Amino acid sequence: MRTEALLKIISGIKSRYLPSQCIYCAEETLCGSEISICSSCECIIHSGSSTSISGSIAAQLQIIKSSIAAGNYEAAGLAYDEIIKEKPLAQYLYAKGVMLIDYSNAIVREIRYNLEGLMDQNAKMRDESFKIDAEAKKLFAKAIYMLQSGDIATKDVESQYILFLCYLRMGKIRGAHDVLSTISMGENVMISEYASLLYSQAIMDYKESEKRSEAMFALSGFPVNLLYYKAFCEFKKGEIKDAIKIADALKDIFEGHKIKKLQDEIAALN
Repeated sequence: MRTEALLKIISGIKSRYLPSQCIYCAEETLCGSEISICSSCECIIHSGSSTSISGSIAAQLQIIKSSIAAGNYEAAGLAYDEIIKEKPLAQYLYAKGVMLIDYSNAIVREIRYNLEGLMDQNAKMRDESFKIDAEAKKLFAKAIYMLQSGDIATKDVESQYILFLCYLRMGKIRGAHDVLSTISMGENVMISEYASLLYSQAIMDYKESEKRSEAMFALSGFPVNLLYYKAFCEFKKGEIKDAIKIADALKDIFEGHKIKKLQDEIAALN
């Protein structure tokens, strides 16, 4: 799809899609169908599902959202702990892990090599980043164990999808591929295609990623995250101007920090 056509689609999304809050990370995503994908943690979103969670969990989710916005990841982590105590779902373990990865990355971004006398501080920040990243991976591993053992039904598409995400986040590509095969045999085309897109991104097959994106644009109410990956693919193809145009247009689609993350990724690879 040419960039000009994509920009027209983007301009119409805000009037056609409705906001829905993710019950795992509290971020709002514009959704064009009853089932979609969170633009932040990439969990499955059900339209109106936020009204089904308890008041205590809703309150903790608001703490998580406001804490992350303020850069207070420790407070967000404590709020996740309270939610997990009340509702120990694999999705919350995964969502906390995603938050910790963002925390780790935020620390890395603060490291400076062009200032005198900060080498010791930089080393401490790197160590802290590694520690937080390891904690995130422990949460993903715990979620995988939870989904693969006990009496929990793991054959439904949402459980399989979270299992797939956990494998991807841990860098276990073979495990992710095996779960993707199961998801692909299911009836939910949107989840299957989106998981395939994420897999192609993980193995850096950007040609296949773009192919998956193009196929999903034909779906009614496609997830807005496709636009994020489309911008990234344009950059990987060397179409930097198109990538920047798409990223700039997405300011009306994603919350501010999501766009900054995308723009930072493009700038870092430039």
